[in-house]
Amino acid sequence: MKPYVFTAEDVECLLSMGHQESEMEQLQEVCNETMMTLTNGYGLQPIKAKQAIRVLGREKFLSGVSEVSKKTECARASDIHPGLGVHFVCFH
Repeated sequence: MKPYVFTAEDVECLLSMGHQESEMEQLQEVCNETMMTLTNGYGLQPIKAKQAIRVLGREKFLSGVSEVSKKTECARASDIHPGLGVHFVCFH
């Protein structure tokens, strides 16, 4: 599986959330080690980072990566697609 690489926009967004430039490599690793699952009320479906961005939007996706870097798991609900969400799990 091809790893997701942060864009300049991703880095700027993470910096605006309070992260430091020195944390970007670790956050990149967390992003690629995280299991992401689409939640829709009917079941769970594994998805990749680019799909999670389409469901949540870039800022919410990155807030999930940020949160899961501090905890084992978190979830984000989509504002773009009501009823959908993404569950993030990373055992790091």
